[in-house]
Amino acid sequence: MVTKPTVLILGAGASINYGFPSGLQLKAEICKEIKLRNEIFDDLVLSTDEDHVEDFYNNLLLSSEFSIDAFLEHNQKYFEIGRRAITNVLIRKEKHAELFEKWIDKWLDPENKDKHWYQLLFSKLNAPFDDFSKNDLKIITFNYDRSLEYFLWESMKAKYSEQDKKSILEKLSGIPILHVYGKLGSLPEYDSDSSCIPYDLFRSVQATEERWWRKYIFEASQKIFTVHQAQEMSDVITKAQTFLCHANRIYFLGFGYDNINMERLFMKYGKNLLREGGLGDKCWGTAMRISPHQKLYLGNFGLSHMKDDYINEERGNTHRSFSFPDSTIYDFLYYNPFSKLD
Repeated sequence: MVTKPTVLILGAGASINYGFPSGLQLKAEICKEIKLRNEIFDDLVLSTDEDHVEDFYNNLLLSSEFSIDAFLEHNQKYFEIGRRAITNVLIRKEKHAELFEKWIDKWLDPENKDKHWYQLLFSKLNAPFDDFSKNDLKIITFNYDRSLEYFLWESMKAKYSEQDKKSILEKLSGIPILHVYGKLGSLPEYDSDSSCIPYDLFRSVQATEERWWRKYIFEASQKIFTVHQAQEMSDVITKAQTFLCHANRIYFLGFGYDNINMERLFMKYGKNLLREGGLGDKCWGTAMRISPHQKLYLGNFGLSHMKDDYINEERGNTHRSFSFPDSTIYDFLYYNPFSKLD
């Protein structure tokens, strides 16, 4: 059971093992779908016109940005078509099997290197049903997909199968998952919102009723935001900062440490919460493919352990366990001495 106040901050890398793309892959998939005139292209044309779709495609492809979010920050005229394109790609990847059945073969394969970190996390929340709400965990995610809350919900129902769904939901609501830039709609049963969009929507709806599929796509697209809408997200950021300021431990998992997102989370009324608020010493996490230059920037920004790692890497002290290792989320949570969930 997680008894110490802990906050997880999730980036795109947190969902990759469950069939979701990185920021660059999402951009590439959108471009490919439009180029090949696939179903996503048809949906975008119906929502606007072909010339606008072509214009969007050409500028997105030719831009030097690593993600569509970064592209939309400087091209707000494409905001509506952009978030509809994002929704079209991501909602097709919300698949029940990616979280459950797919892993049967992986578990049976001794050579398989993929590890189910959602499963590992759920095992750390282990408690008798009456004590489950004593888990002191909060999650901040920059992802639009709803795979983690769906996984936790399904796992809770299975583990505590003798409990009614209302009681299970009450227990699970004690682990809030805050989507900084919105999500692909509310989940049936899990969320109290009356307007809900089912998980595994592509399998359950698109194949039987195209009209309802397009309706859901539009509704889901209206629930997500992008980087340039920061001023409209002040309530979400305030809530996230409240989570962070009350935490004893903050773990970055699959996070890319984008400068804008770091400043958004940790700058409050001109005060750096990492340095001046004392949060920097409470932060650990994965740093897969984070360059030495970015590590130095982040260390100077206030991630003190990142700075320590950078100095030790520079000195060739590779025998020690790093606070921000170049590792998978599973390996970080399972093996790293700086990542206890107790």
